[in-house]
Amino acid sequence: MIFKAWNLIISHKPIRPFTDSSHLHYMITTMVHPDFRRFTCLLVLVATISVSSLPLLRGQAQQSAESIAKPRASLERLRKLSEVVPAERLIKAGGLQTYYVQSGQVGPQILLLHGFGSSTFTWRKNLVELGKIGRVTAIDIKGFGLTEKPKDGQYNEFAYVKHVLDTMDALGLQRPLIIGNSMGGAVAARLALEHPGRCSGLILVDAARPYTRLDFAASGVDTTKFKGRPSVLATALVRTMISRDRIKGMLESVYEGHEPVTDAMIDAYYIPTTIEGAPEALISMINPPADPSRPIPLKELKCPVTIVWGKDDNVIPVRAGESLAREIPGSELVIWAGAGHLPQEDRPEEFHRLVRDFVGKHLGLRPGQN
Repeated sequence: MIFKAWNLIISHKPIRPFTDSSHLHYMITTMVHPDFRRFTCLLVLVATISVSSLPLLRGQAQQSAESIAKPRASLERLRKLSEVVPAERLIKAGGLQTYYVQSGQVGPQILLLHGFGSSTFTWRKNLVELGKIGRVTAIDIKGFGLTEKPKDGQYNEFAYVKHVLDTMDALGLQRPLIIGNSMGGAVAARLALEHPGRCSGLILVDAARPYTRLDFAASGVDTTKFKGRPSVLATALVRTMISRDRIKGMLESVYEGHEPVTDAMIDAYYIPTTIEGAPEALISMINPPADPSRPIPLKELKCPVTIVWGKDDNVIPVRAGESLAREIPGSELVIWAGAGHLPQEDRPEEFHRLVRDFVGKHLGLRPGQN
């Protein structure tokens, strides 16, 4: 596993799904946003190195560890959030400085939730056009993008739902149509199940299943050693391994055949890793706290639901979307050829039409009508 994770981290070859049947490999392949899959593998590597009982800190191994620690002084300084984001783009939500962008002046409220390792950047092709349909808000969920990254270790689906609700309250979003991609779809569905009065409809885009936990311990990693403050070595390794060049290589793999990787795209994924708390947040994600909630069956969803899936999704396969559609009464499943895990980026025009049709059919409103 160490060598497989290492090869994924340092290689710029296209990512392929793992073929063995271990639970961890399956979860990484089917749950994690493609732009962050190598980061996840990195965390597995960090965990394995940091908690193993092998005599790694002897002889040449000790020198290697010291050589990792020494460059820390030359690493780019982690910046305060206020140095990166203008104050007017942040709102205090549940005690967290939360980044958001908005578009549109009239029409139904629409909330956009990104996937694991992503941010509001994934909606860059959609904000203007969706703003012609309704009053659109996209946010960066706790720990991701340009939102504050507290060192509290609270990084799980329960915490993400709470943060989204806090942000909705802060922004005055009463009962929006919620559109969620990948992990954001799981958060959206769970919010609608647990707080049905706060969601008027769901559009689940290549969505992960709610109440699902990334289980690194199933692969033999003693994640309990990461409770509390992440180790200095683990934090240093995370910082050392994340660079603009490496992120460029990852994005070239993800977007191969779809669009060229630009400096703006690299910045969108690299800058969040330079914000205070980012390394600790990434490490904490491999050891999320226990979820206090009891799962609510998907059949209990009361709002209208449309499920959108890219036929070429190699992260969460189409059969997962078909399973969701069977479990959610009255839901509609739409599968698009020529789209992968990010249909909103791959097929933006069709995506906008789908949202427009959903608003007219299920919310009883014409686009742009309050």
